[in-house]
Amino acid sequence: MKVTVRKTAARLAASPLPPERALPLLIRTARDPRAHVDVRAAVTALLPSFADERAWQLLEETAADGPAASRLAMAQCSPPELPPAHRARFGALVARLAASEDEEVAARAMWLLDGWAAYAPEVLGVVHDGCTDLSAPDDRARSALQRLCEILRSGLPHPIGGAGPGGLLHGVVSRLLEAVAAGEPQGRDPHEGGDLPARRRLEQLAGSLYATPELYAPLAEQLAGTPGLAPLRGGLLVRAVDLTAPAPRQAAALRALTDAAAGRPVLAGQLARALEEHLRHGEVLDDPGPALDALATLGDGLAEGLFAVALGAALGQRQKWPEPCRTAVLDLRHHPEPEVRDAARAVRVGRP
Repeated sequence: MKVTVRKTAARLAASPLPPERALPLLIRTARDPRAHVDVRAAVTALLPSFADERAWQLLEETAADGPAASRLAMAQCSPPELPPAHRARFGALVARLAASEDEEVAARAMWLLDGWAAYAPEVLGVVHDGCTDLSAPDDRARSALQRLCEILRSGLPHPIGGAGPGGLLHGVVSRLLEAVAAGEPQGRDPHEGGDLPARRRLEQLAGSLYATPELYAPLAEQLAGTPGLAPLRGGLLVRAVDLTAPAPRQAAALRALTDAAAGRPVLAGQLARALEEHLRHGEVLDDPGPALDALATLGDGLAEGLFAVALGAALGQRQKWPEPCRTAVLDLRHHPEPEVRDAARAVRVGRP
């Protein structure tokens, strides 16, 4: 009989039987070393639906050191497949699998780990460690960072989601900042420590936080004061500028961006280009007034002027150059800073 047939037979044999009769059959099959590994794996995947402690004892043993195929079958289970009362306990087992030394098992479990974050607090610890263990292989760390971002996108409340102290994201970033502050290896091979590994993790994290704009400003604030991270912090503050927000919020976001570039003219120019690119795409605003009001709050300094040009140029392109957008950019051609005047002249101002 083919293995697929035997696997199907095992499921069918268990389904019509009452649990007290089906469970011993499944346990015997899962433990039988003579049974095909795929059959044992298929049977193991059925066990989380049972409340009987014997089933959970076998699942605990399998998660610890069971056959790889059975552990992979456990890793592929998702919360909707289990009764709600069993999800927390099984989620803890999946978290254990994600921390396994078996790379294939760990990778499979990690890939689905974010789905268990709402049920098992052990998941948060595994994701945290996967993101912050600088000795871990790059692919494992990358997978952990992806799971972290999926958890943040899930909308789950603090301490699972969000950016506040005591939460998962804040803890990961704090640990990586500690590593940056302690001094990092530079220019080494990966097995010798790599090249600024904690900084690279922070860059990967910041670059993956799409669809969660509410996290940009708090994360940038957490990075403040750490030497060498001003460009990364500035990039987050650029993405925190939201043209659909009320004028005071836009003005506050621009002030934070200006502060991040204070005394850094080259960085200010880089961030201004990034700001224009960030803002010029999107739907036409119903009312560009709040954005123009925020632009008007920017002062006469170099960074403020460059950001004003970037905002004015982006608004003009996005809104098809209505007169207020034209005027904002044309006025900046008389700015006190020559670099700002040059930047404003470089903008091709269109007709409304």
